[in-house]
Amino acid sequence: MSEIDLTDLAARHDGSLNLHGYLARPSGEGPWPGVVMVHEAFGLDDVMRRQADRLAAAGFLTVAPDLFSAGGARRCLVSTMRAMLSGKGRAYGDIEAALSGCQARRTARGRSVSSDSVWAAGSP
Repeated sequence: MSEIDLTDLAARHDGSLNLHGYLARPSGEGPWPGVVMVHEAFGLDDVMRRQADRLAAAGFLTVAPDLFSAGGARRCLVSTMRAMLSGKGRAYGDIEAALSGCQARRTARGRSVSSDSVWAAGSP
């Protein structure tokens, strides 16, 4: 479980200039199914990191991008919520960057699917 830098990937997807996140890796050998976990309005805090760790304990390679990397919750919350409502914008670039980051750690396997607030980079 570690902090990761997704800045290079974000640039390819019109995401944040600086994008950070959290990587939770299952134990054992892959390939594992992978998920991109999107945090709530409070940001990528310890609660969200523990949720990512729980997904990893269940066998999922989990990447959680910090959608507030570009300036903190106060500066980014409104633009992130607007992007989520419109289906386009910087937050979507950040999520796509996290999906690419999950796929690049290609001990994850599979196809892209989505369900509620979790975007999966693979399925069992």
